[in-house]
Amino acid sequence: MLTQIYKGTNIYRISIYNREVRSALKSNLDHYLYSDRWALAQGQDVSAISKDDALKQIEKRYPKLSGFVVESLKQVN
Repeated sequence: MLTQIYKGTNIYRISIYNREVRSALKSNLDHYLYSDRWALAQGQDVSAISKDDALKQIEKRYPKLSGFVVESLKQVN
């Protein structure tokens, strides 16, 4: 878990999965790029000044166009 990195920032826990990987697994196939673990929600911690900023950071790292879906986003501090 992250600790507060900069004054004025908060820690947000994001749950994210990949819909393309889920779909491939349902068809008993492997995704060509991402591992099967992405079919299940993965937790990521992000340090940000707001929920919107946290979401922007995570979407930059895990783009919607690549099949990533944010399942939940919660402030943890």
